[in-house]
Amino acid sequence: MEPMVFLERIVLEILNQGDSTDRSIAAEIGIKRNGVDLLLANLKRRNLIKVDQLGNVSLIKSSLEIKNEYVSSANTLASEAREITELMIEKRTQGIDGARVVIEKVGMSKLKPFSMRKVYVKNRDEKFLWAHFRILEKFLDSLPVVPMRGGKVMEKTIFCYGMINYADVVRGSLSN
Repeated sequence: MEPMVFLERIVLEILNQGDSTDRSIAAEIGIKRNGVDLLLANLKRRNLIKVDQLGNVSLIKSSLEIKNEYVSSANTLASEAREITELMIEKRTQGIDGARVVIEKVGMSKLKPFSMRKVYVKNRDEKFLWAHFRILEKFLDSLPVVPMRGGKVMEKTIFCYGMINYADVVRGSLSN
């Protein structure tokens, strides 16, 4: 099964909220219609969507079937995480103006929109960090996954967090 690109997954998320048109999908994602038409052609070729004569686009399979078929595979999750992380890193090195403005508004100007640090963590500190991850996870679980009435998929925020030991990274890179 050929993996989906990030924008194809966004189109499916939009269609999961209900039928749409290429024009409204283009407006929500913020790309030109010919770009959306290419994405739709790929999704149609995979038999995931249908487009009627009026240009209305709808899912052929249920979102659960699509998720089981494409999103649940470890390779897809890994490629999606890699793709998003690469985009976050690229934006971080260029400076994310929108994120910086929000951070400054809430009075946390020392925070960065994306950060990675290499530090020595003692066993006690690792337990402390995992406890904070659990608190963050519970908080994120309390936030809506589906947009409120009238909300758009593009209003979602992506959170990435976690930690890994250097030895595990080295072993993983050697096994690939």
